[in-house]
Amino acid sequence: MSLLPDVEGLLAKARGVANLERHRSGYLPTQQDATILFDQAQTLDDLDRQLASEIARLTELRTRVQTQDSIRRSILSPARRLPPEIWSEIFLQALPDNWALMHAGMRPLGLAQVCYAWRTIALQTPRLWTNLSICTHSDPRAPVYKPAVIKEELERTGRAPLHLSLAMSSVEGDAIPQTHPWNPEIWSLVCAEASRWETVLIDNYALDAFSLHAGLEFPALRNVAWWTEGIDDPDAEYELPLSFFANAPTLDFLRIAYQVPPVRLLPPSSWSLAELHITSGDQGIEEDKPPIAPCIPFILACSATLRICNIWSEMAGSFPENQAPISFPALEELYLDCAAVHLCRLISAPKLRIVHLADFALDHREQPVDEFGAFVNLLRNSSNCPSLRQLALYNLNCTAQRMVRCLRQLPSIEKLSVENNMLFDFEDPPVSLHSIHALTRDGTRASDDLLPQLVDLELQYKYGGPPRTGREDDAVRHMVESRLRLRERDGEALACLGKFYCDSDDKSLRTLVERNTVGR
Repeated sequence: MSLLPDVEGLLAKARGVANLERHRSGYLPTQQDATILFDQAQTLDDLDRQLASEIARLTELRTRVQTQDSIRRSILSPARRLPPEIWSEIFLQALPDNWALMHAGMRPLGLAQVCYAWRTIALQTPRLWTNLSICTHSDPRAPVYKPAVIKEELERTGRAPLHLSLAMSSVEGDAIPQTHPWNPEIWSLVCAEASRWETVLIDNYALDAFSLHAGLEFPALRNVAWWTEGIDDPDAEYELPLSFFANAPTLDFLRIAYQVPPVRLLPPSSWSLAELHITSGDQGIEEDKPPIAPCIPFILACSATLRICNIWSEMAGSFPENQAPISFPALEELYLDCAAVHLCRLISAPKLRIVHLADFALDHREQPVDEFGAFVNLLRNSSNCPSLRQLALYNLNCTAQRMVRCLRQLPSIEKLSVENNMLFDFEDPPVSLHSIHALTRDGTRASDDLLPQLVDLELQYKYGGPPRTGREDDAVRHMVESRLRLRERDGEALACLGKFYCDSDDKSLRTLVERNTVGR
C-alpha cells in the first residue's frame, strides 16, 4: 500500500490562492502570489502523478480480484457438473447451419473460443470435425490447399466416420480444366482414411486421382454423390470411375448429376443400391439438354435391390422398345420428372407405396408426350400396385375421364395430389368438373368405391383447360364436405378427409377441413 500525502489539505491550501472567485474576477496575482502558485503547481503535478500510479495499481489489483472471483464462480458453477460427453453433444447441436459447407481449415468455431475447457472439449470431440469440405478456392494460398492443415483436420476426427465433400480440380490431361490444380498429397491423405468414409460428394474429378489409388476398401461407405455438371461439351465422352468404389459392401445410396451423360455407366457387381437419384441436365440451360436414356441400363441393373428411385430429365433419348418390363421387387418410392416419366414403361413394381410424376407445363415436341400412358403401363405391369398410398400427378397431359378410370383401380390411395398443365388443350383437364363430381360421395357405390381411404387431397385447377366459370369452386366445396361426413360401406367405415388444399382464389376452400373437424 503506497503512502499518499494529505490530498485534501493540499487542495485546501491551493484554493486559498487560486479559486474560481479570483478566476472570474479578473484577478492578477502579485509577485508573491505568483511564486506561491508556481510552487503549488509543482506540488499538484507531483500529486497527480502519484494518484495516477495509485489508480493503475488499484486497477490492476481489482482485475486480479475479479479474475480470482471469476475462477471461484466457475469452480462453483453447476455447469461443471456436466461431463465432457454431455458438452460434446451440446456442441454438436450448436454448430452453425453452414458448418458442413465451410472449407476445411477455414471454419472458425466460436464455442471453442469461449474458454480453455470448451476448446479442449471441442478439439477432443471427433464428430465436430468429421464433415470435411475440401474444395477449390479463389485464393491458391488458402489453408484448404495446405496438406498440413488437412492432416490436422483429419487428426481431429479420431476414428469417427468421415463425411467428405471433394471438389476435384484437374491437372494436365484431365477432363475438366480448372484454375488451381488438385493437390495429390491432400488426395493421398484423404484416401489413407478410406476405411472411415461414410458419405462422399465428388464435384467433378481428376482422372489420375482414382487410378493412383485403385483397389481401396470402403467398409463404412453408405452414400456417394457424383456431380459432373462441369463437363458441358455435348461432344465430350467420359466415364464415371464407379469401379473406384467397387469394394464398398455397405453402399446403398447413389446420386448422379450431369450435363453430358457419362458413357458405359453400369454399377459394380458388388453394389446393392437401395436409393438412386439421377439429375440429367439443368433447368436453367435452354440448349443441349442431355437425355436420360444412357442411364437406363444402370437403373435397370439396380432392379433387385432398389427401394427409392428419383430421376429428373427433360429429354428422354432413345428408350428401349418392345422390351418386357423389368421387375423391381423392392421398389417402394418412385419420383420421376419430365421425360423420366417414361421409365414407367420399362418396369414393374408391385410394392410401390409412393409415386410422384411431374412434367413442365410445356409442349415436348422432341419426345413422346403421353406420360400418363406410361403410368398406366406401370400399373398394368404391377398388378395395379396394391400397396400404393401416395400419388402425385403434376402437369401431366390427360383428360379427367382417363384419370378417374385410373383412380378407380387404386383403392388404397390415402394421399392424392393433382395439378393441371396450364397448356392443356382439351375441355376436361385432370382437375375439372368431371373429376370433382366423381370424387364427390353421393351415397352410391360408385362414389364410395372411388378412393375410399383418401385422407389428404391437393387439387390445383386454376390453370389448364377452358376458362374457369366459378362452378368448379362450388363443386369442390360440395365434394370436400361430402368427404368430411362419416360414412360406411358394407359395414366398413370410409375414410374422411383430414387435409385439403387447392389453388382457388376462394381461400375459404382451403380451411374447409379445419373448420369442419374442430371438436370431432
